[in-house]
Amino acid sequence: MKRLTQIMVLVALILLPVSVPAAGIIFSGILPTAVATGVIVISGRSIVSNFGVTQVLLGIVAISLSLLSVWVLATRGWNNSRTSRSATSFPERKFIKLFGAVAALGTQMLFLAACGHRRGAPAPARQIISTYSLWDGMGPPNTDPQFAALGCLGTLSISNLDVNFAPGKSPGCSSPMHQRTMGTLGYWEIREIRVTRRPEVLIFRTGTTPPALRVTDWVGSEEFQRVVADLRNAYQAWKSRHPEVK
Repeated sequence: MKRLTQIMVLVALILLPVSVPAAGIIFSGILPTAVATGVIVISGRSIVSNFGVTQVLLGIVAISLSLLSVWVLATRGWNNSRTSRSATSFPERKFIKLFGAVAALGTQMLFLAACGHRRGAPAPARQIISTYSLWDGMGPPNTDPQFAALGCLGTLSISNLDVNFAPGKSPGCSSPMHQRTMGTLGYWEIREIRVTRRPEVLIFRTGTTPPALRVTDWVGSEEFQRVVADLRNAYQAWKSRHPEVK
């Protein structure tokens, strides 16, 4: 309904300048300028955050076009007000009407583009849901004699936007094999979250085969089950807010 109203107003603003020169000055110049000025005044300092820099620039262009149409129509059409209307040549009157129509069309299209692309609500701030001390799943199991030298104990942080594994001070964390499964993975990047019998949580990035992150406690404790639950709940909550992401 709102879009239909905008289209009806646009058609009216195009037809009026073509049919009536006086209305052309008002509707293709003064009215859009007043509307644009009102939008900026009402929005105040928040106009950039509400509409974005591109939309604000479109509004400025629309105002400039409106003022230009007022100037051209006034100087070319109303300088002859002391003379009869027949004193203005037919090509000149035709040019005035045509310019008024083009100005109205251009101004309204710019405003429709600016309003149609208004920014949505700001993205939520990153909030940590839970953190856990876990081992990186790369390398030998905890029963291996070399585990003390090659194992990497770190911190898994689960937030409302992403999941992160940061290495700790274990000697094995500096090993290249652990470097491949560290860092942050946004929920929009995740292809699959898989829990294995090891027990281990494997988090796969879209478009890649090896897991981007893999963590374990080696025993499948109750805390490990909370890790799985927190991660899946946070991931599903994010997906419910972004249904466009498959």
